[in-house]
Order: sequence, then C-alpha cells, then structure tokens
Amino acid sequence: MNLPLLHKLIEAWVDGDLAEEQLAELERLLRTEPEARREFWQQATIHGLLREAAEVKWAPGAPDNQQTLVDAEDTPNTPRHTALKFAAAAMLAFILAGMALLLSGWPALRNKAMTGTAQPEARPETRPEAQPGVLTAPTYLAQVVRMAGCEWIEPPAGLHPDGRLGPGMLRLAAGAVQLRLATGAQVILEAPADLKIVGADKLVCSSGKLRAATGPSAGGLTIVTPAITITAPAAEFGVLVLPDKPVEVHVFAGSAKLSGGDELPEPRVLSAGDGLRIKTGKVQPIPARKGAFMSEAELARRAAAEQPAPATGPWQQPQ
Repeated sequence: MNLPLLHKLIEAWVDGDLAEEQLAELERLLRTEPEARREFWQQATIHGLLREAAEVKWAPGAPDNQQTLVDAEDTPNTPRHTALKFAAAAMLAFILAGMALLLSGWPALRNKAMTGTAQPEARPETRPEAQPGVLTAPTYLAQVVRMAGCEWIEPPAGLHPDGRLGPGMLRLAAGAVQLRLATGAQVILEAPADLKIVGADKLVCSSGKLRAATGPSAGGLTIVTPAITITAPAAEFGVLVLPDKPVEVHVFAGSAKLSGGDELPEPRVLSAGDGLRIKTGKVQPIPARKGAFMSEAELARRAAAEQPAPATGPWQQPQ
C-alpha cells in the first residue's frame, strides 16, 4: 500500500479539498486495505471528526436489514462526509462479522464451560477407499533359494540365488534348483525338467523330478502333471514325470489329494508313506521312496561345493 498517497488523500479530505478522482481512490483504499481504514479513523479522531461518524445510525426500515446512513439533508454531501460514511459502514461491517464469528463458536464454548473441555465437532465415520493399482500381494511368484550345476534353456531373468521370478516357463537341462514360492512352499526341481510357474500356489510340471514341502503356515500347493493333479494343503511329497514313463507320486509326510481324467476317474488321497504310479488305464500303489528325490541338505552341499574358494594371502593359511 502507498502510505504517502493515503496520507495525502486523508489530508485533503480533512481540509475538504478532495477532488472526485481523489475521493474514488480513497474509497478504494478504504475498501481493500485494513491499514488504510485504521489510519483513516486515527486521523478522524485527531481532527475531531468523530461527530460525523456518530451520525451513522441503524435504519430499521432498510431492505434486508442493511446498514444505511442518514439522509443527505442531515449529512452534507461533501467529499469528506462521503468518505466518512463509507468508513463508518466498513467499521460496522467488521463489528457484525466479529459478532457472527463469536456466535458460531458459542456451542464449543458452552460445552467447554459445562464439561471443562472443548467437545470436538462430530464427523461422520469414513473408511479409506481402496486405491486403484496398489499391490497388496508380492510382485513375484517365486524366489530362487539355491542352485547347483544348473544349465538352462532360454532362461528368464532372475535365475540366480535370491532372484525373483514371475509367471513363466523354466526349462532345466542339467542340475537342480530350489525355489521358495510367494506362499512359503518350497520346491526342489531336478533336470531334465520343464516347469511352468502359473501362480504362487500352482505349478505345471511337464517333465522332471520335483520335491515339494508345504504346510498350513506356507499355504497349499497344486501341481498339474500330464496325467493327474496333486493338491496338498500340508504335506511333503515328490512327483516324478519322465518321458514315456508312468507318473509317480510319493508322499513323505502329511497327505495329498490326487485327481485326474481317464487315468484317475475318482479322487484319491495318499497319506505319509504311500505312493501311486499312474499309467494310461492303470493305477498301481507303491511305497513312497524318499531317497529317490534330492533333499535340501544335499542341494545345499552341492551348491556350496560350487562356490569359489576364498582368496588367501601370505598372512593367511588355507583351511
């Protein structure tokens, strides 16, 4: 705000020498600048012009209860009085606004007086809405735990220890790999094998030797083979799928449910120690052979043997 200009306009108003364009500028400042209004009233007090301000009165008959000034015959229509009328109206508007603000806060003040604490305004209970595109599940389906002697055919990205895998085909030409599915189930796959990761709890084994372990805390696991489907909520079992050979299922702990098409018309449940050999038109019970499948300890030993020996220096002795 231009204070020198304001002082010049107020001085001209006090002297009664305010031109029309100066009056318009003064009115604009009084409308838009609180500091201008304070300075105006201060000068009015100094020069004893508050009597004119006292002429501002409430007109009960005014439309919509708006504040009005006395008729022009009671208040001379001079530039000074015109500006004074506007300033008085502005001051009363501020007073009314303050009263409205005080009244709007009265319920909270009353509650505080009655209870000793201010009562917060009641608000309707809302629940956070689901955000589109926000993932609530892992962004991968399986993670590589360890590998030994692996040779891959068209390997996807992530085929290394701690690598994360999405849906897709794993074609293992040699060696063995251990996977931890996103549900927590563990799988050891021995070559030659073709395994498709369909979901965090579903695999399709077209060929190979597979050992799986799952439980209530890890979630169930479903393995689909060319002949049957194995569903195991909590079990340790092995699956053997070799070209031109019967599909074999060996249950080492817990139980697994087998179901299929022509080879197994009715579902069958295998318990610990049970096995089943399924060939076209023939189902043969067999004992479970745990030693026919690679264990986690054996795979860990082979993987450790492939690790390079630590470097030695003149101050270090080989172990």
